[in-house]
Amino acid sequence: PWIYHHYAGHDNNRDGIANNLVETKAISKVLWHDWFPQIYNDPHQMGKYSARMFVPPFMDPADPNIHPLIFSGIGLIGANMVFNLQKDGFKGVVHDAMYTAAWWKGTLTSNAMVHNTIGYFTEEASANIATPVYVEPNEIPKFYSQRSLRYLDPWPGGWWHLRDIVDYLLNSTMSLVETAAQHKEDLLYNYYKMGKDAVDTHRPGDPFAFVIPSQQTDYPTTLRTLEMLQFGGAEIHQAKEAFVADLTTFPAKSFVIFTAQPYRPYILNMLGERDYPAGVPQRLEDNASHALPMQMGVAFSQIEEPFEASLEKLTTIPYPNVTTPSSTYIVLDAQVNASYAVAIALLHKDADVYRSTENIEKDAVKVPAGSFIIKNTPQIQNDLSNLLEKWHVTAHGLDNIDGITTVELRMPRIGLYQSFTRNGNMDEGWTRFVFDDFGIPFTTLHNADMRGNLGKKFDVIVFPNEDPTIIKTGLPSPDYYGKRFGAFPPKYTGGVGEKGIEALANFVGQGGVLVALDNAGTLFTKEFNLPVKNVLDGLSESEFFVPTSLLKIKVDNQSPIGYGMPAEAAAMFFRSVAYSTRLPSSGDWDRRVVASYPKDNILLRGWMSGEEQLARRAAVVDAGYKKGRVILIGFRSQHRGQTQGTYKFLFNALLYPESNF
Repeated sequence: PWIYHHYAGHDNNRDGIANNLVETKAISKVLWHDWFPQIYNDPHQMGKYSARMFVPPFMDPADPNIHPLIFSGIGLIGANMVFNLQKDGFKGVVHDAMYTAAWWKGTLTSNAMVHNTIGYFTEEASANIATPVYVEPNEIPKFYSQRSLRYLDPWPGGWWHLRDIVDYLLNSTMSLVETAAQHKEDLLYNYYKMGKDAVDTHRPGDPFAFVIPSQQTDYPTTLRTLEMLQFGGAEIHQAKEAFVADLTTFPAKSFVIFTAQPYRPYILNMLGERDYPAGVPQRLEDNASHALPMQMGVAFSQIEEPFEASLEKLTTIPYPNVTTPSSTYIVLDAQVNASYAVAIALLHKDADVYRSTENIEKDAVKVPAGSFIIKNTPQIQNDLSNLLEKWHVTAHGLDNIDGITTVELRMPRIGLYQSFTRNGNMDEGWTRFVFDDFGIPFTTLHNADMRGNLGKKFDVIVFPNEDPTIIKTGLPSPDYYGKRFGAFPPKYTGGVGEKGIEALANFVGQGGVLVALDNAGTLFTKEFNLPVKNVLDGLSESEFFVPTSLLKIKVDNQSPIGYGMPAEAAAMFFRSVAYSTRLPSSGDWDRRVVASYPKDNILLRGWMSGEEQLARRAAVVDAGYKKGRVILIGFRSQHRGQTQGTYKFLFNALLYPESNF
């Protein structure tokens, strides 16, 4: 039941823009730094009960930023594949269906298209790993049982073997090689032409440049974002002095990314706006939009008109030198994600770490509520200096903290729930990735661990996004799964169960903090009878629909869960939830809305219908029960390691300053 990539599972195919995983980074280095291929083909497998093979072209919509030569090249290769497969007697080949990779850019295949490379993937029907499967004719959906121009020669059903997969794959791959050989000069010239057009031809409506100012609330995350963009092939300049663009003055050391560069489609996809076209299917495979700086919490500006500035092209992203103040107390800004990594590492070293419960304006230090205060003792000075240098964190010094209201922190004992779903829970894997990335120690908890007195071992228990039914009851019966997937051993079945729910309620009541991400929260709103309800429950797609998109939220950053957040932020909504709250019926409960959607203009990037269903609804709720808290984060605050702009909701929950650890 484990996900097959240690962190990402099948989301290893969704890491193309951030390159968080070492495997993705290795491939991207070859593609966009060492090789510069004209064609990139990435064979996949799909389900057992539809077509035997999918070959492009893909479904609409088509990304308007991608050069037409990419799509015509995909059409050429696909037509030849269909022709050769049909000629050689391979049935059940479908095209122009199923996949919308011409729009979103999460995979290496679709990411190739914005790098002037023909991005291509095929999908072969799966066997049961290497075991043959038998598909009854009546198990085939109607579309795949009748002839159409997209599906010329239906497969009638029957046995499907690993050998069949290999034969289809070999035939289609040789067709690709043959097409490339026949059109070698055209493909090479077109690759050159696409890059030249991107530099020389300004399209109406395209911006002139994007500017990422040097003055940011979270400068280390800004530099991390720039590294992602540069690794993706963006050419980045830095200003030697202040300059004016679109009537705005930008400070020296600001970063400039011109759109007139060979990978212009990549730049426009990562930073620009795209209107999802009307009249095309609503359901996308994944993201309706990528706006990397926005989801990383980095401020940037789109510049429409040409401007002049003294600029230097960067070969590497420059990180500033960091010094450690010699003051009695060290202050770390809560707006900086890396401050949390430093604070947690120092707590692990038994340092004296505090959080301010109000804004600090003392001497030359001005930082928001929730900022960290560390007593600069001789025992931690080496560790502190090394950590500040490692995380590129600017520290502030204070000789005393008189007049500053603080709470003392202890190192939290964190448990992270991991279920036994058939393919693993990818959101749990990405949560582990974020914890490991920021040096946050945790213990993995399985169903059998959710028993007894949880407070003896843990202060915080985190439930990643998951179907609430799976969390509570686990898989369907082994007999059901045995018909198609093979029976599961008993220890891999079931969920936390009624005893687990009872133990978790006792854990919270005794002072623990339970954190539920996205859909996992709806389990606890019902089981704990919280004064909170998912208002999207039961709505049809005609009433409300949002493919993975960035939505605007308003944040109470004086609240412990909102510490360090801006007043407005971008939340990654991915089949997520939204809450309404009510006055508690019992004195045991209280509730505080930490973040909510505005009354209108909610969509920042992507696509949505039914905006009124989200208006003024809660996105993050902090609910208290007796001595503990239940933190409901109703969206993917740590989604794929790409949404660092909302990491702090999760980090604050781990370091809740009002808890009784």
